[in-house]
Amino acid sequence: MKRASLILPTFIGCGAPKAGSTTLYRLLSLHPEIGMSRKKELYFFVRPGDKICGRKFPKAHYDKGVEWYSRHFVEFADRKALGEFSPWYFASADVRRRIKKDLPDVKLLFVLRDPVERMYSHFRERLLHPYEPETVANFNMVEQSRFFQWYICLSQYYKHLRWWYEEFGPEQILVVLLEDLRRDQLQTLNTIAAFLRVSPVTQEMMEERVYENPGKYFRRIGFVWLKRAYYQIVPGWLRQQLQVSKRIGRVLYTPSIPKVDFELRAKLIERYFYMDIVQLQNLIGRNLENWLWPLRATNEESI
Repeated sequence: MKRASLILPTFIGCGAPKAGSTTLYRLLSLHPEIGMSRKKELYFFVRPGDKICGRKFPKAHYDKGVEWYSRHFVEFADRKALGEFSPWYFASADVRRRIKKDLPDVKLLFVLRDPVERMYSHFRERLLHPYEPETVANFNMVEQSRFFQWYICLSQYYKHLRWWYEEFGPEQILVVLLEDLRRDQLQTLNTIAAFLRVSPVTQEMMEERVYENPGKYFRRIGFVWLKRAYYQIVPGWLRQQLQVSKRIGRVLYTPSIPKVDFELRAKLIERYFYMDIVQLQNLIGRNLENWLWPLRATNEESI
């Protein structure tokens, strides 16, 4: 890859999908020293035919060349850190090797969440499209889904992340948890800021940047009124039949899906995630007992 005179990212958000990457992308976009690509998911390092856990990537742009990639960062050339988020990179060895070859010094940011909650979020989105059939309309039936192994694979974080650590080394990688972002947003953002070597984040900084674009606020109000009108005008039976796009569907139609059953959560952890979580704790140096509590509670009740 020719890098002379090209503006390229200093960090890439590589996953995991449905774990909070969109929230983090929007928050980092507010920092005055960070330039995030206008389009969140560029998928530059993907070639046609590449797969993630056995399924094809949604997009592939590697063959367009580095000049195409660079154009997404030119307007932010004066920023200290430049980045993009393509969360599906997470589980692809081909993508990992291309990044290592083309951007060997790039920093890698991963955001993870409770693996069962990630599965639930992913299932809910697939039902919304809808890719899931009506016969699998409840997460408690997720094991019957044709996407079940895909959901599991993308939630087995250690299985994929260990290879990124081996390829790039821990000094180039930062893993944050969605739970941290929800519990203490400012502290988590400052951990990321230190990793990217930009100035600390302040609450005033975030609020000031938000108010620079009041159009987003008014568009959000418009969506609320549109959604309210939709539910008042369109009868329920018709809403169920509508095959809406992802963008419109997220605003207008949110299917009612029961939360994860306690027993199902414990079973999924025991069968598919327990060892992966234990190994992940050692890899990233974090206590993840809160991801294991359903299994612990079940075992204590059986004693």
